Amino acid sequence: MLNEQKIEVPPVVRNADYSSTQERTTELESIRAQILEGDEVILDGVDVWINETQGPSLKRWDGHFDLDQPSVALMSGTFRLVLADGRSGDFFVTNTSTGSNSETGVDFQGTGPLQ
Repeated sequence: MLNEQKIEVPPVVRNADYSSTQERTTELESIRAQILEGDEVILDGVDVWINETQGPSLKRWDGHFDLDQPSVALMSGTFRLVLADGRSGDFFVTNTSTGSNSETGVDFQGTGPLQ
């Protein structure tokens, strides 16, 4: 007869981006930003929420912002986010939604470093 033993396993997060099970830390911040398409500023003074996730060897970032009016320009392509603290990075839009107050919510994913 086998001796059964229960083993306590600490909580971890499975994240497909890391291709394995690893602990990670997340930091969420709100900051004012500009959004550029190429060299052209298409939105200025936008309040964005940035979520930075740090894994053992990979740092990724994504976020959200709201627009008073829908912007067709943000439907496809890669854009540049320039934060008020000087950091910047490229991103693409992953989802847009319109709320009951007619604001358009925009979710995005960074495509490289935010620095």
